Amino acid sequence: MPSILKDLNLLIRKTSIHYRDNCPQCDVILNEEFQELHGNYIRKRNFMVDFYKYTAVITTSVGNTMYVPNQWFVVASYALGVFTELMAYKESLLKVCAYIMQKPKIIIPKLRDDPTCVDKSFFMKACNTVFAGYDEEEIAVAKSRLWRFATDYSWWSGNKTIDRGDFYLSVCLNMLNLVAQSQTYVGEIVYDYYHENIGYMISDLSLFTENLEGKTYEILDYRDPQEAVPEIEVVQQKDNDDGDEEIIINVKSKK
Repeated sequence: MPSILKDLNLLIRKTSIHYRDNCPQCDVILNEEFQELHGNYIRKRNFMVDFYKYTAVITTSVGNTMYVPNQWFVVASYALGVFTELMAYKESLLKVCAYIMQKPKIIIPKLRDDPTCVDKSFFMKACNTVFAGYDEEEIAVAKSRLWRFATDYSWWSGNKTIDRGDFYLSVCLNMLNLVAQSQTYVGEIVYDYYHENIGYMISDLSLFTENLEGKTYEILDYRDPQEAVPEIEVVQQKDNDDGDEEIIINVKSKK
């Protein structure tokens, strides 16, 4: 059963490795379906966009122009899974803030700088309400992770406090090994992917490019540390007619 909140540290590391090993280092040709769908989303924000074979030109509402390599749209797709999980964590944390009647812009920075400023037991009680409906074991894991998310930014490579709208930028850029000064827009593309709900399209390169294939943000080998791990028991029996040992492997679930 999936966890309420995934292990962010593990997910980020797995994603970074998957991206490093699988992201193609070549020119990208975006297919027409993606250009139309993503282009319409950008235009609804009062931006203009023109797609070319290997690049895109985006003009902001105030007339500023960005020249974007099409490869950036591919790079950003690998971060959508982590971004989605960061949003799930933030949403849960905001619900806790509402429960304990604290303004996020005040309490969230305090939690990072001095966790003792908040009664941890009161925080955990709020989590029980936020995660109501799940079983006790799942809730215990989720509220422990949410507390760590709020107080230990090194666990999820955080920098800016969670109350900020752009708190995810440093996480995504560091995970993708990008230079923030010149490639911040990659983080904005990830933001757009999340809010326009096109995760189904960018989950595989073959669905939104004409010359590439392979999984992007879906990490096939991610397994939550809290999930059951099979226990292997090896039993040797010596009663074979030919005298050889027979090895029987029994798999038992720790759950």
